[in-house]
Amino acid sequence: MYALNNSNKTWLYILCIFMLFAFMTSCKSNRSKAEFPTAKDGMLDLTKWDFDENGPVNLNGEWEFYWEQRKRQIEYT
Repeated sequence: MYALNNSNKTWLYILCIFMLFAFMTSCKSNRSKAEFPTAKDGMLDLTKWDFDENGPVNLNGEWEFYWEQRKRQIEYT
């Protein structure tokens, strides 16, 4: 079995810290700080939203989901 001396342990710790730092900084989001669109009267207009540049949109608030159903706006009131 290979034994690590103090000098090798130090370099191993430095390498681990460097790799951890590199990993954490590479995960940083570089998305733009665009204003998220908000739902108004139950409608969310995403026609001008650029998903490639701005990423996904947070869907905060109250939402209803109807599986395999198409609802008209009049049915929601």
